[in-house]
Amino acid sequence: MPKEHLPAFATRFAVPVTFIQGANDLVTTTSEVRAYFNRIVSSNKRFVELPAAGHDAIFRNRHEFFAALVSQVRPLAMRTAR
Repeated sequence: MPKEHLPAFATRFAVPVTFIQGANDLVTTTSEVRAYFNRIVSSNKRFVELPAAGHDAIFRNRHEFFAALVSQVRPLAMRTAR
């Protein structure tokens, strides 16, 4: 899969942005993701780091990943659904 350079073209968002990142991700390192996150402009942005997770947190740490979705993303979705 080609590596995209997101900071070159995707830094402004009109919607909330939430990153859920595994702290032990060796494929897309947390420092790389946080650097991109810091360049993003959004009225509501959140960075959630899962301490014991890697690149595939959605599969291997599904309970923690789901908890982050429920606590961080669901409230945003509920606000826009009204």
